[in-house]
Amino acid sequence: MSALSSIDVPQANNVGLVEILLAGLQAGVCDRHELAHMLQVDERQVDYYSHAARILGFARRADGRWTLSEQGLRFLQLREPEQRRNMLREAFERSPVARALSAFGDLREMTREDIARALAQSAELSPATARRRADTVVRWCQALGIHPRPPARTAHGYAAQPALEFDGAAAPAGAAEEPRAPGPTVEPTASLDELSHLAVHAQLVEMGKLLGCDVAVARNDRHKIINGRRLGEGTVDRLPALALGPEAMRIIEMIDCLWLRRANIVAAFEIEHTTSIYSGLLRMSDLLILVPNLRVDLFIVAPDERRELVRREVRRPTFDALQPPLAEVCRFIPYSSLQRHLTTVRQLAPHIGPDSLKAFAEPSAG
Repeated sequence: MSALSSIDVPQANNVGLVEILLAGLQAGVCDRHELAHMLQVDERQVDYYSHAARILGFARRADGRWTLSEQGLRFLQLREPEQRRNMLREAFERSPVARALSAFGDLREMTREDIARALAQSAELSPATARRRADTVVRWCQALGIHPRPPARTAHGYAAQPALEFDGAAAPAGAAEEPRAPGPTVEPTASLDELSHLAVHAQLVEMGKLLGCDVAVARNDRHKIINGRRLGEGTVDRLPALALGPEAMRIIEMIDCLWLRRANIVAAFEIEHTTSIYSGLLRMSDLLILVPNLRVDLFIVAPDERRELVRREVRRPTFDALQPPLAEVCRFIPYSSLQRHLTTVRQLAPHIGPDSLKAFAEPSAG
């Protein structure tokens, strides 16, 4: 008998999507197809995320339906992103998988290979399955600020990952392979190529307001007209005192869109519809150099077909020389993901917060 049931080892890679799932359940959304659309995953992965919510103690299944637990309701009542992150982290630390891993050592000191070996032993998983589940656990830890150790480095890069062994056997008896889950699916939208910089800007403004943020628009865009209204209508007229120097303030005022909570910037967006990706990245790079301790989520928003251009530009030596490199702190949001998440936000606000957007953002460096 294994110490840990395999169903208590998460398969849902993006722990941030749990928030969307919980808000959907609270809104009465039970249809798997509709939940898949909200999460931007295929229908099979809806099961993965439902079980992730159960593992965290936020949801339960009864009479064939998923419902919120008392903990899940408490989570959705929290309004500040930091409060939600703290509750997620505490829920994970109490989860069966975290308790099982603690028997093998401090999770913060364990590498991916350590976690895979522990999962293989405690949940009787095959080597390949244990590695995939370990990847998920590592992603959760990184998202929640637990940060397991990376693999050891050699003079030529990371050391090769050793194969898992089970006392000479290839795998425990009864261990089964599981298919690798596909990535998020995005349905093409005919109007994507027709979206203008201004229309996307207006979507970011609307989304920020729905998510409970004050929104600031770049000084030179505030008076532009979209759908008969000024883009800056209903946004803050002047940024709050941010204790930054004049040069940093000049850069911030030119960033396309800012989301603020309690007079603090929580997210900054540069939209690169047809203009040079480099200019938006340079603005963010300059800001990080001037304010190295700035803790703001940075995003490049661009058409889906510019994804590879974003990835090339963000790895320029100029940006890679930053500490940390810009590719590690700036993420990419394709128009398709932005549009689909806006639809979800319109349906689920105010039960989700600004952190929900990070669940759909991609690493800018690929």
